[in-house]
Amino acid sequence: MNNMSDFIKFGDIDIINDLISKHENNNLFLGYKALNSDLTNRYNKKYELFKTYHTDGTIKFGNNGNGFHMCTNVEDTLRYVNTFSEDISICMIAGWGKYSEYNDDYYGYYDMYAYEYMQIIKILSKEDVLELATNMPFYRLLRFLRDYKLEPSELEYLKKLYIDNQYILKRLEENENRNYFYNMKLERIKKLDK
Repeated sequence: MNNMSDFIKFGDIDIINDLISKHENNNLFLGYKALNSDLTNRYNKKYELFKTYHTDGTIKFGNNGNGFHMCTNVEDTLRYVNTFSEDISICMIAGWGKYSEYNDDYYGYYDMYAYEYMQIIKILSKEDVLELATNMPFYRLLRFLRDYKLEPSELEYLKKLYIDNQYILKRLEENENRNYFYNMKLERIKKLDK
């Protein structure tokens, strides 16, 4: 089982203990999944907190695969959503049963899975996500900052926190610029719609 310390810190310990007692001998996995803010995935499948989902057939990771996708690292979930053009929710997920593992050596994404069963056990707040990010190893934090839309107050907080780290500050500047350009694009679209 992975991410246990994060799940104990941010999750409901009774729910986690219940999952462990029911599924620890059935390939229990604790990880993360990014969804749209209404808890739909990019295929418009709607999910609910605490509901158990199951899929039949051969479990295979990928766009043409089968199973419920989840990642070991929270920043890797951002590969599957565009945080700069849509509101998202990052969820803590439990998966169990048959599974398929995927590693993308070319892009550096590892420990991604598709599972037969899935349950969303918590929707992380933006504060939870930011706390997870600030406790990541450096290389993971850089990837997170590249892909996660930060609010102006979050940008300022991180600039102060990492004032002596030029690499993080550069990535924060890139994040801020990307926010600006997406907001400009949205404004143009709104004007065209009028």
